[in-house]
This record gives sequence, structure tokens and C-alpha cells, in this order.
Amino acid sequence: MKQKSISYGQKLKEAQIPEDKVEWFVPVEGTWQFVKGDLVPQAGTSNQDIVFVPKYPMTYDSLFFTKSGKITVNTVTPRRQDEKEVQIFCRSEFNENSSGLDVCKSCYR
Repeated sequence: MKQKSISYGQKLKEAQIPEDKVEWFVPVEGTWQFVKGDLVPQAGTSNQDIVFVPKYPMTYDSLFFTKSGKITVNTVTPRRQDEKEVQIFCRSEFNENSSGLDVCKSCYR
């Protein structure tokens, strides 16, 4: 299985692993899965346990591979959000304060 990448905060099962074939005496179709698919790993590269699940499980057994699934967890750079105008709703009268902003007579003293 080739190395896979996910973003920080994602679960292992969110790594896109295409269908594949394993060569025994004949090619066997199936999918690779991480054993602990719900695990959210830390940033960086690690090796995780994986399992090959055959397309026809009545004919072939699943194969487990310890620490054979290489995964890279990419860190996420937070994006700066543009400043937004904050609106405060109040049922009182408003006065303009010294900075030119409307302020509530009851709420702001």
C-alpha cells in the first residue's frame, strides 16, 4: 500500500485508499483498511496496522499487517478570518458615543 495523507483532525478511515489486488497464487481483489479507522493520529508520519479485506470473503481470508500502513498527517494552518461588523440587538434607545458608534443607553453606562 502506498503512503497516504490526511489533514490534522481527520480519522484514519478518511484516507482515500483505492481498491487493489494482492498476489497470492492468483490476484485477489479487495480493499485496504486501517485497523483503527476511528483513530485521529497526531501530526507527522507514522506506521499503522492495516488489513486487506478480500472482495470475496467466503473464498479468501483477510490479511493483517502490523505497522505497514504509512500515513502522514498534515498540519493545518489556520486562516485569518476577515473582521466582521458585530451587531448587537437591544430594545432600548441608542446614542452615538465619542467614537462615533451607536451604544444602547441601558446597556452601556
